[in-house]
Amino acid sequence: MKQKWLLNKKENKYIDDVDESIWTSIHKGGYNIWSISPDPKLQQKILKKLKTIPNERILIIGCGSDVNLQNMICENLPDVIEIACTDFEDVIKIAKTKPNREKIAYTAMDSRRLTYKDYFDVVICVNSILSNIDGENRMMVNSCFNALKPGGNFIGLFPTVMCLMEIESIERRYNRLKRMFLLNKPRQDIIETTESGNQLFYSPLLLRRIFFEAHFCITEFEIFFFDSDEAKAQAKKHYVIVDEDILVYEFFIVAFKNAEQ
Repeated sequence: MKQKWLLNKKENKYIDDVDESIWTSIHKGGYNIWSISPDPKLQQKILKKLKTIPNERILIIGCGSDVNLQNMICENLPDVIEIACTDFEDVIKIAKTKPNREKIAYTAMDSRRLTYKDYFDVVICVNSILSNIDGENRMMVNSCFNALKPGGNFIGLFPTVMCLMEIESIERRYNRLKRMFLLNKPRQDIIETTESGNQLFYSPLLLRRIFFEAHFCITEFEIFFFDSDEAKAQAKKHYVIVDEDILVYEFFIVAFKNAEQ
């Protein structure tokens, strides 16, 4: 299927020079950034969805060094046989040092090239498909599709540029973004003043198209507001948001692999 709205094709060659050292240093330093997988409201939303679909074998890509989500799933879903967690090698080493259930296995693996094929009932992605190279993100979504059994489900959370733009507009403080280039540049460079790196923040149409190209069937596409006390504390710490009514929000997506694919 033709890749529509692909950012500059010359810059979207599938590269192998992912800088793992950046994420390694972040996790070794205590992961002092916006981290949402431990958020209780998000966990309950994921758990509620898992209870309605086959869930014996689950894959969590870009799992990070926090083990809260996978342990919560084990505690609440007795029918789960296996939870496979993947990330960069040094991040996986940190995760392995923490208390984990026997059903949880950690493997260093590139999300662009997962080696699994038609194996998992569910793939979970919480803010881990974030490369500022558009082609790499599309590779990751395709890789998740291949890892799922026919009829398997993808559950994911994705940051959206709409949130950044709206918060700036409401606050009338236009200094949250150092730079923001969208579809007219080789890379979708969005650099927040509170962060040192850049990543992709999705627009609704682009995200929908990426899943369509990967042959996923989207069943849920909604806005998820981070309004728990924990999330508000993080927003205040990392984004200096002090207004109680200004919330960080992202896209929550559920999609399935058509059995006919």
